[in-house]
Amino acid sequence: AFGWPHLSVDEEGFRAPHRDSLRLEVPGLQAEATLVSGFSDWTVDLSWPADGGEQLQATMMKGSPYLYFTVPGGAATLVGADHLSDYEFADRTAVLLTAADRHYLVIARGDAPFEAAGRRLAVRTGSSTELTVAVVPAVDEATIELFARHAFSRPGETRTSWRWLKGEGAVEVSFDFGTDSALLTGLYPHQYRRSSQPLAGLAYDTPRGELQLAVTSGFTVRLPFTGVQPALPAGERAAEAAQLLHDYVTGTSRMFGLMPGQTRESDSYADGTSFGRL
Repeated sequence: AFGWPHLSVDEEGFRAPHRDSLRLEVPGLQAEATLVSGFSDWTVDLSWPADGGEQLQATMMKGSPYLYFTVPGGAATLVGADHLSDYEFADRTAVLLTAADRHYLVIARGDAPFEAAGRRLAVRTGSSTELTVAVVPAVDEATIELFARHAFSRPGETRTSWRWLKGEGAVEVSFDFGTDSALLTGLYPHQYRRSSQPLAGLAYDTPRGELQLAVTSGFTVRLPFTGVQPALPAGERAAEAAQLLHDYVTGTSRMFGLMPGQTRESDSYADGTSFGRL
């Protein structure tokens, strides 16, 4: 089961509690647990054993609007959504669903047949076992076509690397998706604000800010970094500097201030992030 939670903001702060909006059922699948079958820097591969030794498999990627499924036997049913529209493209078919005030696009290769009955959508993927489900931020034709076009561009072994440009006072962080195919994926605010990566003009609200979509196989973020002061300066005012630092860290006046969107009292995550400002 999976879903796209709604962001809630009130006087207590902000939260996005998970909700199971859709459920994927596979004939003969009676798995008792979800198994991690692989991972890389920001992807996880999951598997569920089915009858006959076959497995339902899924790949999820942080920031991605897609869930990539490999369906044993090529048959699956999505439960919990209302059917809205059907789409046919050159080499794939898609169905638009709605559940819990969100829109989902189900994409299969070729002319795979879909059959909707009530809040159930059955699909047979034919010779392919690939099935992709995407959460879409808009339902205009251009957005649907964009999501369908990139539905089977799956990530490879994702890797993050970095280098310190000492003379420029910066650190470059590179995000490689492990594939030559361009993916439709999301960048967080701290990434797209410090990157030259072109954006697609589509976005999602998240607890970490607006997630912006981009078509890319990798991007680079450039962060300012001028070094860390390893010790307090020596001299006549060393004791005064030590006292200022002590007051800054332990004072009750919340000199760090609240993080954007934080309205509640002190918490370990936000305050821990604030210590980076030292």
